[in-house]
Amino acid sequence: MTLDSTYIRGSIAGIFSVLRHATCPQNIIFHFITTTAKIHPRHHHHHHQDRLHKTITIAFPYLTFHFYHFDSNLVKGKISYSIRSALDQPLNYAMIYLADLLPSSVKTMEN
Repeated sequence: MTLDSTYIRGSIAGIFSVLRHATCPQNIIFHFITTTAKIHPRHHHHHHQDRLHKTITIAFPYLTFHFYHFDSNLVKGKISYSIRSALDQPLNYAMIYLADLLPSSVKTMEN
């Protein structure tokens, strides 16, 4: 799931819906794609990343989740400007690079 501060309410609603309708919500692990600074293994977070992490943790204290960085430079210059400014955001195109972003050990719903 992509995650940014602009659409955090929609993301929280999506998480809630998945957890509410899951047979075993305690077994679900969320993998969030974000364009903020990379997360280093020792949890040296960027300030914006800290706010997203804190928001998710407060809303869902028992949720297991991981953050992955999407380099928006990968799509820079490839996005045409549209009537809807939301479509101009690089994070919308992160799913194209999903196989490169997530570790191979992550099983998706399609697997």
